[in-house]
Amino acid sequence: MNLIADMRKASMSISVIGLGTKKDVDARLLEDIAKRGEGNIYFTDRPKEIPRIFAQDTFAVARNTFIKEPAAIELAGALNTLGAPASWNPTPVGGYNLTYLKEKASVGMLTKDTYRAPIVAFWQSGNGRTSCFMGEADGTYAGDFANWEQAGDFYATLSGWAAGQQSELPDRMLLTQEVREGVCFVQLHLDPDRQGELFTELPRLNLLRESPGKPLQKNDTVMNWKTADVLESSIPLEGEETIRTSVNIATNISQSLPPVCLPYSPEFAPDKPDRGRNALASISRTSGGRERINLADIWSAIPRQPRFVPLSLWLVLTGLLLFLLEVFQRRTGFFEFRKRTPSNTETESGRTTLRDIGSLTQAGSATGKTETPPFKLPRRKRRKKSAKKEDIPPVIAPPMLDQDDGNQPPVLPPQTPDAGTTFDALSQARKRAQERRGTNENPGD
Repeated sequence: MNLIADMRKASMSISVIGLGTKKDVDARLLEDIAKRGEGNIYFTDRPKEIPRIFAQDTFAVARNTFIKEPAAIELAGALNTLGAPASWNPTPVGGYNLTYLKEKASVGMLTKDTYRAPIVAFWQSGNGRTSCFMGEADGTYAGDFANWEQAGDFYATLSGWAAGQQSELPDRMLLTQEVREGVCFVQLHLDPDRQGELFTELPRLNLLRESPGKPLQKNDTVMNWKTADVLESSIPLEGEETIRTSVNIATNISQSLPPVCLPYSPEFAPDKPDRGRNALASISRTSGGRERINLADIWSAIPRQPRFVPLSLWLVLTGLLLFLLEVFQRRTGFFEFRKRTPSNTETESGRTTLRDIGSLTQAGSATGKTETPPFKLPRRKRRKKSAKKEDIPPVIAPPMLDQDDGNQPPVLPPQTPDAGTTFDALSQARKRAQERRGTNENPGD
């Protein structure tokens, strides 16, 4: 507690970042330290969020040093070294960031309030130059300074000094440099009405990379055509490095560009609205895809594609099933099928292939009609019982013939209706035999 009190006496605040949640055991202790140190308290369960929270707290503390009251401005003597005229009479600013002069820096403008804080400062930074303006160029706290008549000349003077002297290029060429999203873009603009090119080879860039604690590195790269009138080269920036570029356009034609570096670490860069969505839309257009924002429409818009289904297994199973059904039908006759009947044409011509069961009726049957019995399942054959003696028809022996009647054929007595069908069949056979011999004798005489 004594350490916190000493830090507060030195106008230092204490902010705490807790790796966890407010429900942890030591959460109250951390909150008490932040409260006594008049700082902020943050909780997170993801270590990757700690750098972002540090930057957020730094910006919050820096915002507390922003003076929101108008302040008058006076010129300092060092401003003349930038090329500014001594006749400037700037109007008051609506607010500014309260800062202290950096070592080896020069003051260009000061506030006239009790703080006497620098508004404009500039200094040499390695091989380059740095200039700072602590007010707002255009915003809520720009104040009357935004309406100052020489405001445009003032900003041009600061940027011109930081950029250094620029030599004019021939044939109306223009060389530009811009840092976007951690990449330095160097572009050479050519006159659209030019008659030809001054260079026979593509311009080259000579780079000097300087990082704190590391040796100076030299790199060369070639500029490529972006459009018909613009050549471009992109240089990725890493961490705290500073790069200085010079462009060799042709023989004895070159120009140096001011040094550039990242304004802040890439992980702390403010995100642009819809940057991710625009990047995905650009990727979809480049790859020939579509931008689908509504997830519910994705399934209905999927293109239909043919799909091959293997049928060999199903065909084999179907054939096996039909084979088993055929065997089952042959064995049991379970399925009843209607028998085919001969047509009228087949009946009249006598060429039917169907068997007529009624035409083979025995003699002495009461009717000669043909009836087709219904299909019945085959029954098991039963063993016939032995016939009784009374049911056996009597056998009549043929009469004995004399020797004188040897030339005459044997004559059988006429059959009675009770004689049975066997003798009737024999009589008809004998009659047909006599007709073949040409005799007309009656076998019954």
